[in-house]
Amino acid sequence: MKDNMYPIGSPTYFEGDITKIVKDAFGFFYCKITAPDDLLHPILQLHHKVKTGLRTVSPLGTWEGIYFSEELFNAKKYGYQFEVL
Repeated sequence: MKDNMYPIGSPTYFEGDITKIVKDAFGFFYCKITAPDDLLHPILQLHHKVKTGLRTVSPLGTWEGIYFSEELFNAKKYGYQFEVL
């Protein structure tokens, strides 16, 4: 940890799409995600509630969720699209 930058201090709440102001914004975002339909191995995961509890799935299609910025920017390389809500 001594050689890397880590966020410290109080978090800042921002309403709207901060990526329109800061292209490489760092943090957690509530987004609408659209995955390409032709992915063999989807990389973004979510928890899906089932009768017996929660399951972790990697869906295709469109959904909403909270994701870390670095995950989103990496997923963009594979054709994912996201809109910060």
